[in-house]
Amino acid sequence: MTEEDKKNLILNYQNKKASGMLSSNLINPSPGRLRAECLIVYGEKGTPRDDDTLRLFFETKSAEDGYNTIIANVDIDKFRPLVYLLNGRNKNPHVKQFQLLAWLIGFETGTDNLSSEENPPKKKQIEKLRQKITAKPKMVRKTIISLIIFSFAGIGTFLLLNNGNTECMYWTGDHYQAISCNQKISGTTIYALDTLQLNHFKRITTPDTIKSLRGIWYSKIDNVVEFYTADGFHPVHTARKLKPLTDGIREKYILNKNPLPAGNN
Repeated sequence: MTEEDKKNLILNYQNKKASGMLSSNLINPSPGRLRAECLIVYGEKGTPRDDDTLRLFFETKSAEDGYNTIIANVDIDKFRPLVYLLNGRNKNPHVKQFQLLAWLIGFETGTDNLSSEENPPKKKQIEKLRQKITAKPKMVRKTIISLIIFSFAGIGTFLLLNNGNTECMYWTGDHYQAISCNQKISGTTIYALDTLQLNHFKRITTPDTIKSLRGIWYSKIDNVVEFYTADGFHPVHTARKLKPLTDGIREKYILNKNPLPAGNN
């Protein structure tokens, strides 16, 4: 990827962001949101030709079974340099940050190059955008904020017109289950649908199957120890953050097979 490609990629991202053409995960990026966006994009267009980009970014060998598990279990700090790049704070970004961004927003060097002479009107638009970004950053921020507010207002109107028939989810005891937001279950809290949690967050009901520390989190609340397959907050005690599994906890509650207090959470 040439320096010109990198500049055009950033302009492409900023243009799509200002036009509201990106998902909320990319409009207001954070390490967790970028991981979630990677799972979504990989599910939509993951192909063998993407392997080089994903292998470079996640620093792993080619995944014969795909990258879903690798993406879901990777430390979210892996995405922090990309957040800095998108916020203009990464002064010396690695090429792998640019390549992953290009993959996320569908930018292809040479064919989707917004500065191409094949599309002079669009080139003029990008040049105007460049001038706004460098000369009037406050105006650009206000424009972006206005677009975000407008987008949320449109979503709210859509939900109102459709009587709130948006997908939600609830905790079954060992995993999240999708449900219509109109449906009510007595004594059960209904949450907004989170596809990352829905697909990857589960309570491990047979702890003796845990063979390593990687990709496992746990909670210990009122002497009840539980193990989970993804990071996040406890699904019932939602103010309690899960912790990465340690050798000490594994030794005490799994390898030594100390009896675990029965929990229905």
